[in-house]
Amino acid sequence: MGNEGSKMTPEEQDAHQAAHQREVDAKIEAISERLRPEIKAEHAKLAKETHERIAREAADKQVASTVAKKPQLVRSSKADAVPKLGSNQSTVEQSRATSADDGPFASTSKASSRASSLSTAHAADATKETVKGDDALAGWGARKNRLSQVGPTTDSEIIRSNNNITKPRIDPNEAPNTEEGERPQAAAMSHKRHNVFSDERRASVSKPRKMSAASVPQSTSGATPVGRVPSLGRIPKKSIDSNNMNSGNSSRRTSGNVQGESEDSTEPPNWYQALKPSGGRIRGTTFESGIIAGVKDAINKAKAHRGSGNDVALQTQFETLSHYLHKAPFMQVTGQLLRDNRVLHKQDGLQQIFDSEYMAGVPYPEWLQADAKELYNKWRNRNFETNLFWGLEAGRAATRHAEGRATTIDWNAVNRVSCDHHGNESIVNGQWWPLQLCLLRDGAHGQSQQGIHGKKGHGAFSCVIAGGLAPDNQPYPNIDEGDTVYYCGTDSNDGSVTEGTSRLIESKESGKPIRLIRSHNLKNEYAPEKGFRYDGLYTIVDFEMLDPPNSKRQRHRFKMVRVPGQPPMRGTGDGKRPTKEELEQLELHRNFSGFAG
Repeated sequence: MGNEGSKMTPEEQDAHQAAHQREVDAKIEAISERLRPEIKAEHAKLAKETHERIAREAADKQVASTVAKKPQLVRSSKADAVPKLGSNQSTVEQSRATSADDGPFASTSKASSRASSLSTAHAADATKETVKGDDALAGWGARKNRLSQVGPTTDSEIIRSNNNITKPRIDPNEAPNTEEGERPQAAAMSHKRHNVFSDERRASVSKPRKMSAASVPQSTSGATPVGRVPSLGRIPKKSIDSNNMNSGNSSRRTSGNVQGESEDSTEPPNWYQALKPSGGRIRGTTFESGIIAGVKDAINKAKAHRGSGNDVALQTQFETLSHYLHKAPFMQVTGQLLRDNRVLHKQDGLQQIFDSEYMAGVPYPEWLQADAKELYNKWRNRNFETNLFWGLEAGRAATRHAEGRATTIDWNAVNRVSCDHHGNESIVNGQWWPLQLCLLRDGAHGQSQQGIHGKKGHGAFSCVIAGGLAPDNQPYPNIDEGDTVYYCGTDSNDGSVTEGTSRLIESKESGKPIRLIRSHNLKNEYAPEKGFRYDGLYTIVDFEMLDPPNSKRQRHRFKMVRVPGQPPMRGTGDGKRPTKEELEQLELHRNFSGFAG
């Protein structure tokens, strides 16, 4: 049909325009209907203001008309000064002046009337000034009599009166006395917030307030016993930036723990307790505040669905909570922001997710508890870094054509955490790092390249199982079965047992657990997609020799079994690590920092 079939006749165009106009009118009517209450209120407000203004102007005019005016001189010439008739002159005087002007001796009568008017006006003014002076003397006399009745006071009375001045007590049932023009004193309002950590601060008792001589009323005898009154102490200056102490970003990770506290303590740190609420939203933290609010909202909704039998709704809240928890490590926070949102508080902070005392019976998945605990430990230690490679330095290549760069840890920017311990400490199941050097930085594994970390007499503390090559450029004969791992010690080249192998043998004898960390180089179903993942504690139950006794390699392979009762490994499922957010940040940070992940 072409474009001709789509043209409308004039009648159809008119109908279309009419329909369009009706639609526009309906929208305008809807908007007007929605805004009509506001418009009415605005018109009522304007009408009220106009009515009040007119009433005030009318009242001012009425007051101005009733005020007596002094006679003003109207000069017709320099030698002729005539007083202008005011409202205070009587009608008799006006009629008398008029009759005098109409007579044959108008000039003489006019002069006499002017003189009488002037004398009358001056007499009235003099009478008013005399009355004012008498009133002033009478008032001064009354005040003088009252002052003369005040007798000398003793020192105890002065101090007692000073206490009454500095600490007024107002009876709520007694109306304030305002008969003599005194302003009533308002009761002091308390602005103190509830102190969550009051148990630790109750020991500090405030000293009694001192009084100064300036606050003591003067003695009528002229001498005030200032020397016997204790002086007022100096007002303490507010500490500089006390409310924002340690709230800013810091390139150095400083631990908030005191002596005797462990890295994974669940008590709010001292630096956090020292902060006070700022009383308002911190500028530039809209996104961060929204993430924290999302975490708390998901916690509250999970509590609401607890025990309801609605597993689908509960699972939805767990997914929402994990979404916010996995974004939180990469948002820029400050200590003050965490304090304002009570993130590290016990009852309404992150501990509601992983601490059974505050979980309120919500069955959070173990992987979700671990993620919340990891974030809590990070912020508790005042680590507000968002870059996965924080604290690392990428060195320069030795030559122009050299491949790779030597990466080191900037220990001036990192608080050294010991790796020489058995067990988890502050490391949680499934925790993930992009580089092995980050394990050393965070206290998970004490070697930047070697796979075994231990100490003589203590055995091995941790092992990294990777798909590396032995000195003969052949893969290590490791066997990874998940809960059971056959792990090879390091090869020898002189027939003696190597350092790392010796530590594993000691662990076999002592039975102490070893932290096992898997590398992405394994290329099996248990390996992480990228980086390194902590998969829990293992114990060595047996080992075997892979070479004859006279061999110089002296390879040992140890059978490691995962300790029972731990949460499952996080290679698959909802709790898989690394998370989607971690992989995104890895690509972002690696491209800008130059680190190879």
